[in-house]
Amino acid sequence: MNKLYAGDVAPLSATYVLVDDEGRVLNYYEIEKGDTMPSVTSEKHHYELRNTN
Repeated sequence: MNKLYAGDVAPLSATYVLVDDEGRVLNYYEIEKGDTMPSVTSEKHHYELRNTN
């Protein structure tokens, strides 16, 4: 799975999950295609695509 980071552009309108460095899901975000991924509290956190709308 491709990882997205804060400031990356969302490739699809979808639900994205914020994941920590141990693979735990921290939060869910509904993000539209072309929007930027929200800021995070740690550089070790990233976003993953959960499902498409």
